[in-house]
Amino acid sequence: WEFESLLLDVPFSCTQFIKFIIVDRSCGNATALILPGCCSAEGFIDAAEKCAALKTLGVYPIVCLKLLLVIPQLIGNWKNLEGLILGKSIDIIEIIPQIGLRCKNFSWLLVHGVRIGKYEASAIVKYFSKIKELHLM
Repeated sequence: WEFESLLLDVPFSCTQFIKFIIVDRSCGNATALILPGCCSAEGFIDAAEKCAALKTLGVYPIVCLKLLLVIPQLIGNWKNLEGLILGKSIDIIEIIPQIGLRCKNFSWLLVHGVRIGKYEASAIVKYFSKIKELHLM
């Protein structure tokens, strides 16, 4: 019981968890990362810089708000990126060209609650010529 109470008294840090499990334990070789709602920009940036082998990235709505300005700058770190899950409140018009120019194996995109207008649709057609799956929810 003593160990359990000690464990429960320690505050949980999502950022530290991501750094330890995803980044450090994988030695930067993680191929899939789905960021929880508690993820900070610091945790995301650390994973972006150290996990170059990433093939799948999931960023859900609450995380998207925190990372709105950071995602377009860091997306090019993953040359092997094949798929991306994005939540609402993200401006995909900023991300699409980055993926299209830097991620040559990109083949699927799933977006939740993102408005796809004529500019976004044109960018998808222009930059994702090899896309196999497109899920707009």
